[in-house]
Amino acid sequence: MSNNVPRAVVVSDWSVVGVVAHRLRREVLRLCWDQPRSVAELGELLKVNPGTALYHVRRLQNVGLLHLESTEKKRGVIEKRYRSVGRTVEFRPPVEEATGGALEPVLSAVGKALRGIDPARAVEHRSTAVGHIAEARIGPAQQRVVARRLAALARYIEGLPDDPEGVRMVLAAGFGPEREPRETERVASGSAKTSQRRRKRGRR
Repeated sequence: MSNNVPRAVVVSDWSVVGVVAHRLRREVLRLCWDQPRSVAELGELLKVNPGTALYHVRRLQNVGLLHLESTEKKRGVIEKRYRSVGRTVEFRPPVEEATGGALEPVLSAVGKALRGIDPARAVEHRSTAVGHIAEARIGPAQQRVVARRLAALARYIEGLPDDPEGVRMVLAAGFGPEREPRETERVASGSAKTSQRRRKRGRR
């Protein structure tokens, strides 16, 4: 492993968020961390055809997260090998440049990752299945502390050896201002509260 390859890369461009949100692209980055890989190798490891692997490689290369490390001619065919520029990607884009849908790709990816974990199979195989939800209202000082700890935990998880027989672990966390409820949600919430009051009066 090259000592010049950083463990973490900080991204400040919102357009990159959607690129890395795709599960296969994160897998490409992970596979190309320990050693450079060809498109054919990536296709075989990811169980996708070479054309699909090449598409994801190019998307990552276009945003600077994957670079061409070597080119070799084998039996008349040019083989290109790619390496990740870092194992963990940290997003720190400027808030003032955020758009309404900037985080949608990430939130969608989180949902897909969590839906990929099957509690029923965990019971069947007597495997560990852990879910944890924590909520708190925290100020700016605590936000910085939590952000640093989450980044450190993400790097630790990414640094664990890959176990083919292991279970998938998903770490997903985020914090920010709460969105204002839509008018329809306010109406629905008010209707629900009115119904609850009516039911209470009816039981008296």
